[in-house]
Amino acid sequence: MIRISVNTRHAYKVYTEMITSGSSGIPVTFSFSPEWDGLTKIATFSGSGVQRDMVLNSLSVVVPAEVLTTAGGDLMIGVYGTDGQDGAIIIPTVWANVGRIRAGVVPCCETDPQPTATVIDQVLAAAANAVEQADTAAAEQAEIAEGHAESAAVSAEQSEHYYELAVQAAEGKGFIWFDIGTDGCLYMRRSDNLTDDVSAEINTAGELEIILS
Repeated sequence: MIRISVNTRHAYKVYTEMITSGSSGIPVTFSFSPEWDGLTKIATFSGSGVQRDMVLNSLSVVVPAEVLTTAGGDLMIGVYGTDGQDGAIIIPTVWANVGRIRAGVVPCCETDPQPTATVIDQVLAAAANAVEQADTAAAEQAEIAEGHAESAAVSAEQSEHYYELAVQAAEGKGFIWFDIGTDGCLYMRRSDNLTDDVSAEINTAGELEIILS
């Protein structure tokens, strides 16, 4: 873990662990003074004879592996802030010397580290991720809206059914209805003013048919 404090154009090493060549995934956390509010912040790393930039989409990134390939030099970290519209540099810091890159052990078959994406590729990847998240959120909201519409349609159908029952009752015809009892069985109920005889039978289609006579 490395912590860097940025105050206007000064970058200070607050804390660092031992740094060894061949390392990858070392996290770096930054803090900024108010002058950096609203700027696009880009951390730049120098070591092993190369320099790599990382866009700070949050306040933490990892040290690019390319700057830690060779022992003997120092790891340097700085930050520059740009105008989000035209990319002009507004505030560059001085370099913060994080410490000597010590020799790390290597396996018998050493491989080159995965190259760090360019700033443009990082910005494009962040934009693509934002679009994907927006599409996912839109799909979820559409699914929720569809569920609400289906529920509304069912409620309207039920309301129409009970309205018809109420009309029949008001006209003195009486009515029947079905409900599930506490024992889990389906029961047929009839209103007190229903004068017709009610019977039930299974028709040739295998359906329960209610007969009023």
